[in-house]
Amino acid sequence: GSIAQTGIKGGKQSNPSASETIGVDGGARVKPQLRRSRSVQRSIVYRDHLIYYRPGTDDVVNIEKILFKGEFCEYRLPHNLQPSVILDAGANIGISTLYFKWMWPDAQVICCEASKNNLELLHRNTSHLHNVQIVYAGLMGMDGWLRLILPPKDTMVGSYAVSKMNEDEKQEPENSLEALSMTSIMKRAGVSRIDLLKIDIEGSEHDVLMNCPDEILSRIVWIVGEMHGVGAFEILNRLAQWFDIDVKKTLHKSHYKFNACNRNNTGQLIQGFKVKRLQA
Repeated sequence: GSIAQTGIKGGKQSNPSASETIGVDGGARVKPQLRRSRSVQRSIVYRDHLIYYRPGTDDVVNIEKILFKGEFCEYRLPHNLQPSVILDAGANIGISTLYFKWMWPDAQVICCEASKNNLELLHRNTSHLHNVQIVYAGLMGMDGWLRLILPPKDTMVGSYAVSKMNEDEKQEPENSLEALSMTSIMKRAGVSRIDLLKIDIEGSEHDVLMNCPDEILSRIVWIVGEMHGVGAFEILNRLAQWFDIDVKKTLHKSHYKFNACNRNNTGQLIQGFKVKRLQA
């Protein structure tokens, strides 16, 4: 397909419609239309590599807010964080992984993604990256099986919800997938700790963070992601044992971004870093 792109150095220009324009630093606003065929793909050049996405979907919004907002990018974190191992939980089509690998090229990234609709693009967008592992599973508090609940065809491409399956249900029906705990994800990836956890898993963060063993959770250096619903306050209460927390909750939003920096590292990491960027 054509390349929908605005003002990216080294990129090619096409004639994208207003609803498909990707804004760069200070550039055009994104106005996605959330009704497009799942099979339609286009590409954009980012740092000499193609990023594949589905026009008219949340892919466009995510590309802009993660890659093209300069110092106010979604996951702009202190550069001296220097994580050796990153768990990208809810990796989607790989945009956050691209950003993390640009920030920290030597880091090992484990991409955990639960939606089959995102897997092809996740593989395509990260295939050129070194030391990236993709795990098709839902990150949960305990191992098991999940039922994947997809939206109607041609709506909200890439979005999904999950529900736990009972033990007496068939384990591998259509739209089911494996649920893995933090312990199992780490074992599968062959790592003993996670330095940076990005968690955007459509409300399942409560199950994950409330059931993650203390010895794993307390050693994470930085957590960034989204929280959903009233259970978020229970998560924050648990994290406060080991982390300094940055969160902004407004009245009308049911989900909101948070950052948690391990208290053992806060002083070093925020030195010279503009903390207000975290909630930009």
